[in-house]
Amino acid sequence: MSFKHVLIVLKKELKDIFRDRKTIFASLIMPMIMFPILFGFMGQGVKQLMEEGKNAIPIAINSTSTNSLVEYIKNSPEFIIIEDIQDYLQAINDNKIKAVVHISEDFDQKIKSNELAPITLEYDDTSQHSLNAVSTIRAVITRFSDKVVIDRLSALNLNESILQVIDIKEKSAAPDKGGAGFMMFSMMLPLFLTMWSAISGMPAAIDLGAGEKERGTLEPLLTTQPKRLSILMGKFFAVTVAAIMGTLASLAGLFISTKLNPEMLGTFTGIGVASILIIAVICISLSLIFSALQLVISVYARSFKEASTYLSPLLVIIMVPSYLTMFIDAKAIPAAFFNIPLLNSVSLIKEVTVGIFNVQHIIVVLGWSVIYIALSMIFALAMFKKEAVVFRV
Repeated sequence: MSFKHVLIVLKKELKDIFRDRKTIFASLIMPMIMFPILFGFMGQGVKQLMEEGKNAIPIAINSTSTNSLVEYIKNSPEFIIIEDIQDYLQAINDNKIKAVVHISEDFDQKIKSNELAPITLEYDDTSQHSLNAVSTIRAVITRFSDKVVIDRLSALNLNESILQVIDIKEKSAAPDKGGAGFMMFSMMLPLFLTMWSAISGMPAAIDLGAGEKERGTLEPLLTTQPKRLSILMGKFFAVTVAAIMGTLASLAGLFISTKLNPEMLGTFTGIGVASILIIAVICISLSLIFSALQLVISVYARSFKEASTYLSPLLVIIMVPSYLTMFIDAKAIPAAFFNIPLLNSVSLIKEVTVGIFNVQHIIVVLGWSVIYIALSMIFALAMFKKEAVVFRV
C-alpha cells in the first residue's frame, strides 16, 4: 500500500463528497437541523404543560349540596369551577373540563361522624392534561383531609405532632448536574451519538461505491496505478471523515436545541473534558467500523437504490442497544454488556456521561473496538479484492 496513493484517492473522494449536495445535506445539514426541530416540538409540549401548571385548571363538581369540601375546592386558587354541565363525560372529551369531582350528598355528615367520606374522581386517563389535573385535585383534597384531622385532634385537646413519628429530610448525594434534566440528557446522548457515528457516513459510502458504479467511474479507477488496498483505504478514510463530520454536526444540533429549549435539559451545563475525550474515541471507532462495512455493502450493490435498501436496516440495528440501556441506571450496567458489540459502546458512553470512569470497562470496550476495526478492515479488503463483488452487475 502506498500512502501517497491513499492520499490522492482520499483527496479525490473528498472532492466528490463535498461536490455532491445530497451527501452534504444528509451528512451535515440534516443532523444539525433535526435536533432543533425535534426538540422544538418537544419543547413546545413541555412549555404547554408548564404553563398549564401555572394556570387555574377547569374542573366540575358534582354535588347535590354545598358542603365543606365543595367550598374548600372553590376557594382553592388551583381551580376554575365550571358550572351548568349536563354531560360530564362529554365535557371531558370536549376538553371543556379536565376532571370531575363527584361528592356524596352526606359528605359532611360522614365527616362529623368520623366515618370515611367517599369521593369519586372522573377523568380521561389518556390525556396528560387530565392526569395532571387529577394529581392537583388529590393534593388539594389531601390538604383538606389534613385540616379535618387537625380539627379532630384539637377537639380532643391533642397536638397534631403526635401523628408525626419520624422527621424525614432528603439530601442528594449526587453532584448537582441538573437533576431530571441531566438524567434525560444521559438517556438521549448515547442514542444520538452512536446513531450518527454509524450512519453519518452512509450517504458518502453509497456514493463512493454504488454511485461510482452507476456513473461508470469505478472500473477506470481500478485500472490506475494505485493498488486496490490504496484505493480502498482512500475511500475508507473519506467515508470516515464524512461520518465524523456528521457526528460533530449532530452534536452541534444538540447544543443548539438545548440553547433554544433549555427547559428540555433542566440546569445541565456540560460534561468534563475526560468524558468528552473518551466519548470522542468511542464515536471515532464506531465511525471506522461502520464506514468499512458500509463501503463494502455499497461496492457489492449494483446501484444506488440497491445500496440504500441494503443499508436501511442498519439504523434499526444501531438503535436496539441504545434502547436496551436507555432506562438502565448508569451505575448498574451489567458487566456482560461491555463485551457485546455496539452495546458496549453505548454502555460506556452512558457511564462516562454521568462521570463514572471504570478503568476496566474503558480498557475492555476500547480493546474490543480495536478488534472490531481490524476485523471490519480485513473483511472490507477481502471483499474489495473479489471480482465477483466489485464487478457484480
